[in-house]
Amino acid sequence: AEEATAMLRDMTKAMLTPDESTTNSVLWAYGKAGESERAIEFVRDMQACDLQPGGEIYMAILTACDVAGHWQTAITLLHEMQQLGPDPNCRHFTIVMTSCHASMQWRWSLTLWQEMQDAGIEPDFLAYYPVIDASWHD
Repeated sequence: AEEATAMLRDMTKAMLTPDESTTNSVLWAYGKAGESERAIEFVRDMQACDLQPGGEIYMAILTACDVAGHWQTAITLLHEMQQLGPDPNCRHFTIVMTSCHASMQWRWSLTLWQEMQDAGIEPDFLAYYPVIDASWHD
């Protein structure tokens, strides 16, 4: 993650504007390292520059939250997506439900499942695991 951040700084110093692909790469590096706070800070800086994060950027941040065990932050970000856009899809809900499941927050997995259903989002096979397991604990 440090190397990705340094490269992004170098691009900025060279007066190059990072594109969405570059931004996603930096955020995925944060995600893999579990550095959710840095990923969120990065996106807030983007928003301050009137750049709106897309679905892949949110996916990277939610992954960072999952790796770091920050399930509450993941839920907050998912709800932010629902309010401000972009609209979350099954992948976004699944990573947050998985994060809740890993943190033994089974009721939250079930709540998010219901929110996904209410939004008319069709689950894929990965979405079922945290919910089926959560139903045993509820």
